[in-house]
Amino acid sequence: MATAKKATKAPVRSNRKRSKNKLSRGFFKNKSMVWFGLAFASIGAIMLIRSFAASIYVEYFGVINSTNQSAEYTLSTGTGTMSIVAQNNTGDLLLTVSNSSGSTVGSIMAKPKPGATLNLKVNAGTYKLKLTTKADLSTSKGYKLKITYPEAGLVAPSVVISKPLNSESVSGTVTFLASAKDDKAVSRVDFYANDTLLKSDDTSNYSVPWDTTAFANGTVVIKAKAFDSDGLSSEASGTVTVKNTTTATQRFPGDPNPKVSKKAYWGASIESNGDPVSRFENATGTSLAIRRTFWQWDNATNLNSNMYKTIVNDLANNRLPFISVKGEAWKDMGSGKYDAEIDKMLKQLDSYGKPIWLVFNHEPEGGCKPNCAGPNGEDDVSGAPGWRSMQIRIRQRMTAVGTKNVAFMPILMSYTWKDASGRNPSDWWVDGIWDAYCVDHYNDTTNGSALNANWTTFTNWVEAKNIPYCIGEWGNRGTDATTANEMQAFWDWSFDNKKDLVAYSYFDSSQNSDTGAWTLTGEPFTKFKSILKSDTRVQRINDLK
Repeated sequence: MATAKKATKAPVRSNRKRSKNKLSRGFFKNKSMVWFGLAFASIGAIMLIRSFAASIYVEYFGVINSTNQSAEYTLSTGTGTMSIVAQNNTGDLLLTVSNSSGSTVGSIMAKPKPGATLNLKVNAGTYKLKLTTKADLSTSKGYKLKITYPEAGLVAPSVVISKPLNSESVSGTVTFLASAKDDKAVSRVDFYANDTLLKSDDTSNYSVPWDTTAFANGTVVIKAKAFDSDGLSSEASGTVTVKNTTTATQRFPGDPNPKVSKKAYWGASIESNGDPVSRFENATGTSLAIRRTFWQWDNATNLNSNMYKTIVNDLANNRLPFISVKGEAWKDMGSGKYDAEIDKMLKQLDSYGKPIWLVFNHEPEGGCKPNCAGPNGEDDVSGAPGWRSMQIRIRQRMTAVGTKNVAFMPILMSYTWKDASGRNPSDWWVDGIWDAYCVDHYNDTTNGSALNANWTTFTNWVEAKNIPYCIGEWGNRGTDATTANEMQAFWDWSFDNKKDLVAYSYFDSSQNSDTGAWTLTGEPFTKFKSILKSDTRVQRINDLK
């Protein structure tokens, strides 16, 4: 990126002292001429200040190459002489200077040291300096410009882009950084990519995070525009190359990597682990992308149980199995008492050769019925510490067995992130053991959507953990078009905001709900099937890269 040194005051000439000496010698020895002399001295001082008004200089340097074939700079000047020393390591860069009306007022070929000098008489205004070349650009050509010019009555701020560098390749989210200075105060810096305003920053050091995945791969012109307290502005620009991976890399088994692929799973759990074919797939002609099912420990330990038969059927029909298993006492599982049973289950799951998502004891904070045994209402007498020990043990066994096709994650209640719950979400967190972090999220009113304050609180929390997240169960009250639109908005939210939300699984069931069934009916059911059938953002396991 072309950069600039701070505009610096040039020394004021010493003529003023000699002029004063002349005034104090011969001319004022004749006292009759004192008043005329004083008047003349006043006029002369004004002329000297205008003639020798403070000059400033700035240095620009950068690289011209095949992807960045020109460079432009803008200066606001006072009236006087602009002197430009142009240096280039190949001697074939043409520098042209144009005024605010676009007329060329001077040009020169840049040369190696000591350089070529161009002197121009300028009036107060804005001037554009442009470097171009017609030479072979198979190699980069560095340049340096030192410009001395008369200071304008009001001084525009100076700005330099520090990151990313000129001609640099960028990917993912990068820091877009600029340095800006002014004789008074910089009020803000605006950051642009291809003339799209990314964000403004009014605090030094001036920077914004730039998500390059929002731009097509290829050349992107970046620009930083600084404003000062007088309303003046100046800008710096350059060219970078966006190079983002277009094929999503799985960070864990079955990962759609939505921020790269722009896809996520869309599916449901069906009452009593019911049939997805009759419920969804006959009507849509396509598979339920993710299917959540629930199993007791005796199913997990019996390799001939319906749990494994259901998993085999889901994988054969292009569904991601998302299984929740209720284990034995948390403290016992965490202590290693059931390692042999856990290992047998993990080996069987891994043997299918396709991704399976595994949850142990979803909603542990207090979803038990009818009685909760934990000290704070948890599902188990060992409480959150016991649950954490079990989660850690499952990951340890996965490592010991060497699973390659099983992803591990918890499912909590989004209610835990409400103050009214009286819970501490940190009680349900362990660093480094899960592939994603999921919640069950319900909106139990008809006058609001799932995109509520509770959802925002949870997503802010989980995003700070830097882990993908998902929805294990969700529901929204209502059967009309408004509720259907809320469903669409909830699905669109993660893509519109570039979130790392890997899966949505609706709770299409009436089971275990004190406030009424969440079974899909009416317009929301139609909307659900429409997304499943036609939305290209729906990920399926057979399409994973």
